[in-house]
Amino acid sequence: WHYRNPSRSSQRAHEALQAAELYGTGRAEAWNNLGMAAFMRMEYAEAERCFEQAQRATSNQTELLVADVGRMKLCQRMARNKAFYDYRNRALQRLKRIEEEEQTPMTSHARSRLRFARSECYLTSATYYYYLQQQEDAREAMELLRHDAQLPADTGQWLYAAYLEGAAALMKPQE
Repeated sequence: WHYRNPSRSSQRAHEALQAAELYGTGRAEAWNNLGMAAFMRMEYAEAERCFEQAQRATSNQTELLVADVGRMKLCQRMARNKAFYDYRNRALQRLKRIEEEEQTPMTSHARSRLRFARSECYLTSATYYYYLQQQEDAREAMELLRHDAQLPADTGQWLYAAYLEGAAALMKPQE
């Protein structure tokens, strides 16, 4: 729904927010979905507010990671370079912490959210570096996507990864 119908995504996220009144992780997920929908509508101030609310709602590292990656996307769009690196470093620290705690059992939904967040982190990084013509960093982020996050299960992410792979191949130095 994020890609096809941001308005519908927002509607469902508002419903989830109401239903998750006392459930912090559920509230954070709803706020993150609202942030993504606002981002897709290019309502960047609203997206920033939603990601901030998500970070206030929970201590769940996966949802905090999703919010950090959402903020990375915002910074990339608004050319806030220093802030992009700040959020990227936070996201990478969260990934490391999640890996250290990986022995903790996760529901299939939590695993799916983590897989989405991890691949979105690397895709966002690769996009940022690609647009700045930092080919080596872009290739490194795509390599992390292939090996660490694995190719995304989300169709939109998969298509975007394929696009970046093709675009980055055009930028490879000629041998």
